[in-house]
Amino acid sequence: MIDVRALGGAKLTRADGVEVRSLLAQPKRFALLAYLVLASPRGFHRRDSLLLRFWPESDEERARASLRTGLSFLRRALGAGVVETRGVDEVRIAPGAVACDVLAFEAAVAAGRLEAALDLYRGPLLPGLSVADAPGWDEWLDAERARLTRLASRAAWTLAERAEAAGDPAGATGWAHRALALTPDEEEAVRRFMALLGRVGDRATALRAYEGFAARLAREYDAAPSAQTRAVADAMRVPAADAEAGPATSRPVTPPPTPGPVPLAGEPALAPERAPELAPDTGAPERDSVLPPAPPSAARAAARRTRTRRWGAGALAALAVVTLLGALRVGHAIGPEPAAASAAASAAADAGRIAVLPFAVRGQPRYAYLGEGMVDLLSATLDGAGELRAVDPRAVLGATRDGDHDGAAVEPAEASRIADRLAARYYVLGAVVAGAERLQVSASLYDRLRGREPVIVARAEGEAGDPFQLVDALTARLLAGRLGGPGRRLDRIATQTTRSLPALKLYLQGKQALRAGRFDAAVDLFAQALREDSTFALAAYGLSVAGDVAGRAPLFPDPMPLALRHADRLSSHDALLLEARAVAMAGQSAEAIRLYRRVLATHPDDVEAWYQLGDVLFHGTASDVDALARARASFERVLFYEPEHEEALQHLARIAAAAGDRAAVDSLTARVLARSTGDIALEMAALRALALDDAAARARLLDRLARTPDNRVWLTVWRAALATENFADARALLAPLTEAVRPAEVRADGHVGLGYLELAAGRPAAAARELDRADALRPGISLVHRVLLAPFPFLTGRCDSPERLRQLLRQAPGVPPRPAILAAAAWARWSDSTPSWRSHLEALLAACGGDGAEALAIGSTLPSATAIRAAVAWAGGPVTPAEVLDAGAAAGGSARQRFVRAELLRRVGRADDALRLYRALRPGAEYGAAPLLAPAHLRRAELFEARGESVLAAAEYRRVARLWREAEPPLRAVAARAARRAGELEGR
Repeated sequence: MIDVRALGGAKLTRADGVEVRSLLAQPKRFALLAYLVLASPRGFHRRDSLLLRFWPESDEERARASLRTGLSFLRRALGAGVVETRGVDEVRIAPGAVACDVLAFEAAVAAGRLEAALDLYRGPLLPGLSVADAPGWDEWLDAERARLTRLASRAAWTLAERAEAAGDPAGATGWAHRALALTPDEEEAVRRFMALLGRVGDRATALRAYEGFAARLAREYDAAPSAQTRAVADAMRVPAADAEAGPATSRPVTPPPTPGPVPLAGEPALAPERAPELAPDTGAPERDSVLPPAPPSAARAAARRTRTRRWGAGALAALAVVTLLGALRVGHAIGPEPAAASAAASAAADAGRIAVLPFAVRGQPRYAYLGEGMVDLLSATLDGAGELRAVDPRAVLGATRDGDHDGAAVEPAEASRIADRLAARYYVLGAVVAGAERLQVSASLYDRLRGREPVIVARAEGEAGDPFQLVDALTARLLAGRLGGPGRRLDRIATQTTRSLPALKLYLQGKQALRAGRFDAAVDLFAQALREDSTFALAAYGLSVAGDVAGRAPLFPDPMPLALRHADRLSSHDALLLEARAVAMAGQSAEAIRLYRRVLATHPDDVEAWYQLGDVLFHGTASDVDALARARASFERVLFYEPEHEEALQHLARIAAAAGDRAAVDSLTARVLARSTGDIALEMAALRALALDDAAARARLLDRLARTPDNRVWLTVWRAALATENFADARALLAPLTEAVRPAEVRADGHVGLGYLELAAGRPAAAARELDRADALRPGISLVHRVLLAPFPFLTGRCDSPERLRQLLRQAPGVPPRPAILAAAAWARWSDSTPSWRSHLEALLAACGGDGAEALAIGSTLPSATAIRAAVAWAGGPVTPAEVLDAGAAAGGSARQRFVRAELLRRVGRADDALRLYRALRPGAEYGAAPLLAPAHLRRAELFEARGESVLAAAEYRRVARLWREAEPPLRAVAARAARRAGELEGR
């Protein structure tokens, strides 16, 4: 029996437990199966109705051919006997051949087994699934999804009322929460929830639900709850004794005074009467909201009417809402940005798209790398020749990995299906016969619109030592047919990549290592390729990417300038990809995003561009609080083309952890850990241990980290700690860097890292002790960190002896000691590019010590002059905040500089701008941001409270209390006040 799971996501398994991934990867064919199983009336469906539902824009002959192809694919994927026909006009899924959670859910509801039914209802029907050019399917899916949601909601309300009648208030509250979560945009459901919780005596939770709902309406739709709902809330606010004396509407209700925000240590409280007025927030609501936002039903219906026909702009809009709610579940294809979505839709009908599938390799095993290598090589030479645009090799390889080819030929029928899924009209199959000294390469080009016979067959033979001559000849012969002459592009084919066979082998091996998540190995392989050929642009690009994700400085000082110098040998598409990468590495996030979108406008299946776009959104655009939503959309798009893309899964898990979505963290990390033992697996284990608060997992991980290389320990712990904000437990995980088996310089770095973690946990004295231990192992190593942390009196209650630090700074050597976890090349670049580092730090200390005039005199000619002026203004020096806020600091710079800017914005009353910067401190930030997270949450709480958003403010206060739960005085008192204030807000 086939098991179809469609609630909360899609999963398809055979009776032996093997997942049918080939069908899951093809949205329209999976949708056809789901419709045959679920559509009413159940049983036989007329082919005419299926044609109208799935192929309304095709002529009848082509539509019927598409349906026949789809049904044949279902039979092959699911086995004989699953799909049945009656005559020539009707088709169905054989009774008893398929088990489906939707059918089981409906049966459980009908039988009154409501708890069992809700156990089956894991989420909406097939979330995120849309089908190209099939509006009838979309309309059916929307209606069916809404029907099942209503059915689940009614079941939950019934259970809540039963529990109330049975005298079980906890059970009643729990089921009511479940019911409201299913239909959070229905105001009647909010009133019903409040009424039930009022009856069981939980007015505080009822009011939190109302406040969350009201805040969401105001923020997102500039609307307010109805008078009826407000009346219910007003009645809730009347004390019980008063309520017994008469209805709440019979007397005016005076809300309690709003206490001022909790002050930071060493700073006065922000007086309530001076709290800046805040416009409605346009940023993402926080995960901790009691009621997650959702658009009104009318808005949702309008969105359905304007949705594009592919995984497009409408899907992205829905995705953005879901992401902002924190419901971070990995589904199937998620729409790209609107511009890219439009390009994706048009590209689907483009007759010039061509997919090169892996070649079969026979003969000498040392040439096995050419199986996947020919996908890269031939795609590069074909891309841009005439009207041809090659499908991204990563998308091709991701699609072909559903089957186990491993050097064997891909069958033409399967190749056609893969090309169909990738929206390619043409596809190429080929074989390499490798002898001791010579290679024979053959390639067949197919046109899907002209059947299963190749339209062109090309062969080439030559010396084994020069496969490029073979690729060039093969390309020329393929293009010499009906596709038209090669034109000027052929003049560049021979010099597009490298003329060095050893460099090519290393490059292809590096790409395989990168795809497998073995980042350190990929760095070494790309670097070796560049040693073989220093003009190899794509190897330089690969080295930059691998070095970034591995957290290592490449062996070449800076690979991107080298890559750009030789980008003229690449296609315009690939050259633009390199340019976008270089811009991103220079910190110009907005320009990098623009360039990646240009790439995707013409190559919407470019996996690398989607991933890099998501990476820029994840790490950059600090002032954009919606960037994580768009980053998630990009990573989801990567997974559509490469379902097991480990880096995309890694980033999605970090986003889920930051949102507090434990279920998504559990699912995403499990997917990686089930198949990987590479570098990402270690980080996912750490993220899982910290996010899920799993003490046993932390103990196992600690043992593993003790045997892990130094740099990998550092990256693993910091990335997981920043994503989860669980700095207290992260301290134990970083401890292996300080063990005696490590070199002294590594142990010193470990103590510096522990110092930051201690400070992030609100323990400045413990942080100072860790820095002292670092200096004992390596004198002076902590100086830069002490100086950078000194100007933060809100953390320590004092400025850490600026005069003593200035004296130490003057005695320091010309270049500060290099951290052992950072490679020499990277440190050399840092010191070379910041020759004024000593002056910069001295100016900061002068500002910290209250000598603003001296700070300005030191820093006026530095590249960081604006940051120095901001520090002086923050310290109350002779510069006013208004003088520096619009002087170019913007949202760039370090997390420290962004925080200072947010503080200045808050002081001058630009609360909205300040809130955006406070909220922009997120999991992609550098580790130096860790000590700033609790203060940022505290400021966010104050600003939310100032504009009456009690639910959001309480959630932020709770995060401060959690981050500083083990804090030292005076921060312990700040944490206690934050917890107390959260309770007061929640009790309103």
